[in-house]
Amino acid sequence: MKKILSVFLLLALGIGPVHGFSIPGGNASGVNRFFLMPALDQAKPLTIKSYKAKLDLAYTNEFASMESKDYKLLADMECFQATLGFSAGFFLDSEISADATFLSYSGGFLDSFLGSYHDALGVGNYGRSVRPDNEFGYQIWSGGQGWFKDSGEDSGLADIRLGLKKLVYSNSWMDASIKGVLKLPTGDPDKVFGTGGADTQVLGLVDLKPHNRVTVSLAGGHTWLSRPDFLEGMDIGFSDTWFGGLGLAYQLTEALSGFVQSVYWESPYGTTGIPVLDRDYGEITFGGKYQWKSGWAATVALSEDLSRSASDFTFHTGVEKAF
Repeated sequence: MKKILSVFLLLALGIGPVHGFSIPGGNASGVNRFFLMPALDQAKPLTIKSYKAKLDLAYTNEFASMESKDYKLLADMECFQATLGFSAGFFLDSEISADATFLSYSGGFLDSFLGSYHDALGVGNYGRSVRPDNEFGYQIWSGGQGWFKDSGEDSGLADIRLGLKKLVYSNSWMDASIKGVLKLPTGDPDKVFGTGGADTQVLGLVDLKPHNRVTVSLAGGHTWLSRPDFLEGMDIGFSDTWFGGLGLAYQLTEALSGFVQSVYWESPYGTTGIPVLDRDYGEITFGGKYQWKSGWAATVALSEDLSRSASDFTFHTGVEKAF
């Protein structure tokens, strides 16, 4: 019951596109980024013979250095994500989609700026000052054994995601659909680009339209996670997860809109004493979108951690084309 109540406490009040919104990748930390993460999506599928292509770019800064009796975690990195997606209207009020993500891990360049920024705000740096600026470090140890064989600075293809969305109800003020997602193990788990197994997800999507400029979006569902290859031989619990997402959308002008959305996701890991692993994951995303009559659109957004189990922040930008 506590976790169910937490979903509703993460309600995001803000502004967003009337036709729904979705920011892939969110603000997931390194220990969750390679899983099939939840995301808000437009409930109403594309109509048949309608298509949408999109390119989303995200840049993440992350720092965590934590120890418990049996575990030790260091995540000091910046991550660039480029996601290319394609959706098509299908038969019987349905939509098919495919998304592929390219990941690049590095030491980055933002540590000095973020240290000064946090000092100016009077908030903690979580021990960031004990590490050299912009020096990459990414490893988790359990019983003195590292989880990853090769977690250095590298770039590569992550796991590919395939989706099928089906409209189940629609009227003048509400659209509701069910969506299934399959994550294929195309990313190298040794380099932390994937898990080495397939994940599946089923979610319900609802868009409520109390006004012609307003959309309230809700999402919730369950993800069946394959136990990652890098946990083989490790004495740690691992389970499937539930998730929820909420948002309120408003159209500012015919072309311009903005949004805020929030997502809650259960941690799949057993008790380790490491907050980044143990805590359920929560984020809030603020952003805006500009839509041209030609079918092109551009999006800018910023995701922030709500639970200390995600990255410091993730900056998103992207373009899409409907045709």
